[in-house]
Amino acid sequence: MPEAIHISSLLLRARPELIDDVVREIGTFPEAEVHTTDATGQIIVTLETDSEGVIVDTMNRMHAIDGVVSAALVYHAIDTRPDETAGPETAKAANGGKAR
Repeated sequence: MPEAIHISSLLLRARPELIDDVVREIGTFPEAEVHTTDATGQIIVTLETDSEGVIVDTMNRMHAIDGVVSAALVYHAIDTRPDETAGPETAKAANGGKAR
């Protein structure tokens, strides 16, 4: 399990007449989830990855999909939860000395 999970949000703009094809293609990315689309071609996507490099790679791959006009990163956060398989003392130390 990765030590950190990178949560990010992308705004894609697609040609409106190709939006269904674009959303279908994005659905093949295991790290991606489409949250909303609109008639103007906007697509909001979230990613859960294990590094910034995967975010950049995924965004570039999405930008290369036929019909995508632009792809922009609009949010990025790193979740550094302690390993859930660790014992209570390890989890407590990883949580700043506080019990969970």
